[in-house]
Amino acid sequence: MLKKNLRAPLAFLATLGLLALVFAIGVWGQETETPLPGLPVAESGSSPMLLAEGGAGPYIAYAQDSSSLLAQLDPITGDMASLNLSFPILDAACQDGRPVVLTDEDGFLCIKAFSPELEPQGSMTIPVLLEDACLTSCTAGGGLYVVLHGDESTLTLHAEDYSIWERTFESPIRLLHITENGQLWVCTADTAYAGDAQNPESLRPIPGGAPARILGGSVFLDSGGTVWRITGDSSQPALNGLPPEALCCADTQGVVYADETGRIHRLFWDGSELGSCIVSGTPLALTSQGVLYEENGTHFYSLLDFTPAQDPSTPTPAPTPSLEPGPSLEPSTEPSLEPSTSPSLEPSLEPDPSPSPSQKPDWLDAYKRPGFFFITGRIPIEYLIDEFIPQEIYLRTAQGELVTAGFLCTGMTVHWGKYSPDENTARIVVYGDCNGDGNVTSADIKQAQLFLLQGSDNAAQWYFLAADQDEDGEITAKDLLWLSGELETP
Repeated sequence: MLKKNLRAPLAFLATLGLLALVFAIGVWGQETETPLPGLPVAESGSSPMLLAEGGAGPYIAYAQDSSSLLAQLDPITGDMASLNLSFPILDAACQDGRPVVLTDEDGFLCIKAFSPELEPQGSMTIPVLLEDACLTSCTAGGGLYVVLHGDESTLTLHAEDYSIWERTFESPIRLLHITENGQLWVCTADTAYAGDAQNPESLRPIPGGAPARILGGSVFLDSGGTVWRITGDSSQPALNGLPPEALCCADTQGVVYADETGRIHRLFWDGSELGSCIVSGTPLALTSQGVLYEENGTHFYSLLDFTPAQDPSTPTPAPTPSLEPGPSLEPSTEPSLEPSTSPSLEPSLEPDPSPSPSQKPDWLDAYKRPGFFFITGRIPIEYLIDEFIPQEIYLRTAQGELVTAGFLCTGMTVHWGKYSPDENTARIVVYGDCNGDGNVTSADIKQAQLFLLQGSDNAAQWYFLAADQDEDGEITAKDLLWLSGELETP
């Protein structure tokens, strides 16, 4: 009788076990995506106030109840330098690797500056009570923009030299923001203004959309999810359909954003998607290079590494050597990539692993010598970045600081691929710029004369190459004569 009563439950359990086995096989048989690896930064409970990229990695600032944390992380080695501060952080900024924080000093606003190595470099107390401030934004130079309660149409700059600048607008200021590259945004109820944070007189009205959030130096997001870019003296819609409340940021190449599921995407300005990636926790802050996220009570930082997007409606081409995925920047669907006598497959281009633009401009020669990009003329940094889209590249000064604007200088490094590993690095050589300041002046002639008289044993190779215009391996009177004809200033 007992066996008869157990038969039905046992059969039911066996059926459940079989279904579980089938389900497990189905799940295990599917390819799962691996989340990006992360480095621990801080325990949860602190509010992140800053995530900004520096030359060696990100700077992260946290606000706590009565103290704060300022950290600089090397995502390659995992080393982290941190500074525990005995005061709360109200705001923070970082430009050219120099963190600046805003804090409360006996009820008054106070700016504190730090070196790239997080050494204190001075402070300045602002004669404004914390309770009177409506909007604030600090500059990387150590100044502070303030809008006060009761006078919300007036913007005041307390500069690092203790000078004061004021401007009154026609309507109240509702948004005040300074980007990582030093762009100042001031948005009133009816007009958006943009300019250089170090020179507030440069503020100019930008007709177009109405900013709800600032994503980058010349990019903003409106309340409907449309991304706008400044073009000339006005703004134009560039991308549509972003989640209005999503984490997102922008650079010269496009937009990085996290969707409602936490998946992170990279979109180019032409609307195409490079790809996406995931982390194992909840994203908290984004840059174009990395993400800060929370998992199991800890905050982590991870470098972004996008898996290329796949279009299921497009048949996958048969694999050929010229279409292998990799760091190359050559378009993967152009006919010139098929075996042929096309100029784009010259033998001189094949052994060099450097990325290559689809059409090499006349001011760039990336293949003259492995490990160097030779530049002719005074070329904006944005030109080089744009040449290699869709590949993401990074430029750093000779001192290792990340740069996205300005002009190319001898000694800068170009990095591409998975967070710029050493094998994917090249040095910039700007012909005539022998001292690395981006200009051709009498100082460059003096540097070339030293090479002529003393040799180049103690000089960085790229400075010597910038002076050796005829490429004969030595500095001669012929090179000096050429340099004298290239002078930009007396």
